[in-house]
Amino acid sequence: MRTSELDELRSFLDPQFYRSTARIVDRSQSLDAHFDVVRAGPVTIGVGRFGADLDVSMRGIDAFHVNVPSSGWLRRHQDRADPVVVPPGDAVLYQPGERVHDRWSGDCSALSIKIEAAALRAQLAGMLDAPVTSPLRLGSRLEVAQGPGLTWLRLVRLLAGDARDPRGLVHHPLVRDRLVEMMLAGLVMSTSHRHREDLDRPPRRVTATGPVRRVVDAIRSHPESPYTLGTLADIAGVGRRTLQAAFQRQVGTSPMRYLRDVRLARAHADLCGESPATVASVAYTWGFTHLGRFAALYRARYGTVPSQHRREGAAPATER
Repeated sequence: MRTSELDELRSFLDPQFYRSTARIVDRSQSLDAHFDVVRAGPVTIGVGRFGADLDVSMRGIDAFHVNVPSSGWLRRHQDRADPVVVPPGDAVLYQPGERVHDRWSGDCSALSIKIEAAALRAQLAGMLDAPVTSPLRLGSRLEVAQGPGLTWLRLVRLLAGDARDPRGLVHHPLVRDRLVEMMLAGLVMSTSHRHREDLDRPPRRVTATGPVRRVVDAIRSHPESPYTLGTLADIAGVGRRTLQAAFQRQVGTSPMRYLRDVRLARAHADLCGESPATVASVAYTWGFTHLGRFAALYRARYGTVPSQHRREGAAPATER
């Protein structure tokens, strides 16, 4: 959206983010706001600028929030602390319940990322293999010009860019849920918080076969479901890292690779059968949204391209 009216801007942004007040700092300037907002599950991403120096205040936000300037600057005012200027290359983080008062320069373009608090806590708990019982507070700054912060920012940009395209793969739940999970995991790995060191410790060892068997049964029964590592860990009743380690010991591969192999076998069976479905349709049905990647995996597994089996038919392979 594009507008020169503050009330119109707030009526667009507030329902998607938080209730706010805004004031143009220099009355000689005119608002020239450009904003795009997309949503993927528990994540809302805004991309835009105000076009005038603007004071923005929000009282008691209900999510984790990250602002990432790409030009200009953003000045954060927090309680009685001295204001902090956030230039491009840095990101500023806000906690649930925090009061926000920021000043945006007129030439400040930024990504604004809202992350539902429950989703981030659940992601962290799954990675820790333990519940997060105390309030989660992330560090207030994140360097995004290099290192883990830059990797996380690339994931955000990928998610935002693809969501703006009606034909983007992020609209497919098999892709969206995994991208969102990666983005949430990337944030808790990139920022400072009291649990950060725990994430580097080895997962607990599980010798019982029940958790792995439950996951194997779920995958074989419904391989078309939009599973992520998190949803498979919930089925197993253990944490993500514990499941990965147990699956590797008991099955000899990772849960997500096993899921891919089962889907590949189902696609192979369909291509070798009598269904008139196209190669693209079969691939998409079984969660392969990139046809080139699907063809490469298929050739490595079955020694020929999918279209060859579509034309000639062959005896379906048995799943592992």
